[in-house]
Amino acid sequence: MNKRAIVKDTLDHKRCEVVPHNIDFTKDMRERLRTHLGLERSEDLGEAVGNYCAQLNVGSVTGPSEGIIDEIYPTKIGPDTARDDWGVVWRYERGDDIGVVVDPPLKEPSLNGFEPPKPARRGKYLEEFCRENPDRFRLVSLSSPIFQRAWFLRGFENFLADMALNRDFVHELVDAIMAYTTAVVAEAISYDIDAFFLMDDWGQQESLLISPAMWREYFKPGMEKLFTMVKDKGLYLNGT
Repeated sequence: MNKRAIVKDTLDHKRCEVVPHNIDFTKDMRERLRTHLGLERSEDLGEAVGNYCAQLNVGSVTGPSEGIIDEIYPTKIGPDTARDDWGVVWRYERGDDIGVVVDPPLKEPSLNGFEPPKPARRGKYLEEFCRENPDRFRLVSLSSPIFQRAWFLRGFENFLADMALNRDFVHELVDAIMAYTTAVVAEAISYDIDAFFLMDDWGQQESLLISPAMWREYFKPGMEKLFTMVKDKGLYLNGT
């Protein structure tokens, strides 16, 4: 039984002789371990530490450091700044994998004059990912599918205010983001992967960042659609 089958049996609550594991690392630690272990490619680190999963990150910002697609990640525009495909400018400190939004493009609660991007195709990376990982559980991840992307575009405080004061704009913005996210998810699940990991951070230690009513109004319909797309393909799903 290979690692892929063991992970599937574990998720299906079947008894296994081993407990499968998967360890992710920051970019800095990934590079240090690659050097320490004498590996030519950082992509080989997961295999070297015995990971049962292989991971491809199809998102254009943040998320796991394993499987990042450099060609769709933010484009460097300064010594410590980069711009993503939505026009958001990020600043990265040394050793920081996530970054900080320093210039959101939507200065006002309006999409007038703003052209949402069409997602770059990920097909060749998904095909290579599946081909290179025949025996490991194939996990595709996407961070910031709705909520985080929305506040990246407006700024955190502005977007929180928008949800209370500019409801029509928030619905319009979420619709634009969903068009992008749905296209990315639809392409990914058309390949021979095993699971999809959707990461959107709307919680704190004891509660949501917003009221449950707001979450249900603005974000539940989109997340439900994305979850249904993944589940209808018979794939495992991890949503946060």
